[in-house]
Amino acid sequence: MPQSTGMPLNRLAGLAALLFGLSVGLGACGFADQALVPTLTGEPPAKPAPVAPAPLTPAQQAEDMIARLGGLQTDTKAHYDGYDARRAAIESDAGAYDSLVGEIMGGLDGGAQASTLDPKWASARGKLQDMSVSVAVLNSLLDKVSTTSTKAAALAIRAQQAQADPAFGPDIQGQLLFVQDEAERVAASNSQLLEALRGDIEQTQGYYSRERLNLADLKLAIQKS
Repeated sequence: MPQSTGMPLNRLAGLAALLFGLSVGLGACGFADQALVPTLTGEPPAKPAPVAPAPLTPAQQAEDMIARLGGLQTDTKAHYDGYDARRAAIESDAGAYDSLVGEIMGGLDGGAQASTLDPKWASARGKLQDMSVSVAVLNSLLDKVSTTSTKAAALAIRAQQAQADPAFGPDIQGQLLFVQDEAERVAASNSQLLEALRGDIEQTQGYYSRERLNLADLKLAIQKS
């Protein structure tokens, strides 16, 4: 008969339950480690492929073209407004500059002192620099107008090609013809503005270059006065 360990049966049962629980817990930890390690340390899960948008219906395509036309018309108006404002600024600066130069030359003829003429010369130089800034603005506007013209021409072609597609029913044909006509008008309007811009840029840049030399000569004349 084996000797008693002196441990009550209920403690043995509790110990057995504890050991069983630990073994189950360790097994669970091992399973968790195996399950989590690939996620935490391995390659990231593959991202789902992007879902391609559904193609637009003919009616939706017509609506898209009309919306694009509206944006181009808005851009064209902004281009003309910007051009008119900048041209007015150039004319104002040129008029003020010419007036100041006339005062300087009159002062030189009348024997005015340099202290009197120097502020006028500085103001004239400021007006000339403002004109140089306007040339840069017009060049930037030139790029925008060119882009709008190109987009409008492309939209007109798109609308024309759609009219030959039988998927666009008679109820849509009128919208496509409207888009084509208006887009062609927008393209032509921007082309005209491009020509005006190129002419103004060339003229203003030439004026600036000439008058910059003239200002340098005036500065020497003032220093000698």
